Amino acid sequence: MTALPLRRVRRLRRATPVPLLVVVPEHRPARHPLLWTVTSLALLVFAVFSAVMFNAMAADDAVTARQLDLELRDAEVRYGQLLAEVATLESPARIAAAA
Repeated sequence: MTALPLRRVRRLRRATPVPLLVVVPEHRPARHPLLWTVTSLALLVFAVFSAVMFNAMAADDAVTARQLDLELRDAEVRYGQLLAEVATLESPARIAAAA
């Protein structure tokens, strides 16, 4: 196997021209800044409207949850009163007095 001397390899690398390619910019169609602005504005309005809508829905759910909490407390108080009434009605002293 024969190898080229390093000096000759370097000389060959310098001697061979690097193929260059001329790049011509393509013609782009004109962008429409008005369309871009209108689209961005529409998306912004939609995002704000969605945020307000979800906030209103969350507030409505919070009011509903608060009402359910109050109803639950009232039901628990009524249940305690009914348990006390049942205990009173089932007491042996009351049954003996009624008989």
